[in-house]
Amino acid sequence: MNRYFEMLKQYVISGGQVPRREYWIFALCALIVGFLLAFVGIPVGGDISLVVLMGLGGFAVLIPSIVLSVSVLNDANRSGWWLLISFIPLIGSMILLGFMAQDNQLKEN
Repeated sequence: MNRYFEMLKQYVISGGQVPRREYWIFALCALIVGFLLAFVGIPVGGDISLVVLMGLGGFAVLIPSIVLSVSVLNDANRSGWWLLISFIPLIGSMILLGFMAQDNQLKEN
């Protein structure tokens, strides 16, 4: 979980390269936090404060996720605009996952 918070701080500090392992740890932690928030929200049944909390939590992670994803795509010699391919149902997400799984093409800054 410490790596998750470090990545949240890192997206503001540097726009540099992101190691694959750190990116996937960040993605896994974001997924787990999302599931936990949803799991807590189901039994409550629509309490407005919980819905607002879930919305704020999702929005707080949205921008760092986009920035880190663009950095990972840039490390794989792809443009950040490739994130938009995920709007194509199923196929787009599979293509994007393939790009994200490629090895870093680390280069000098």
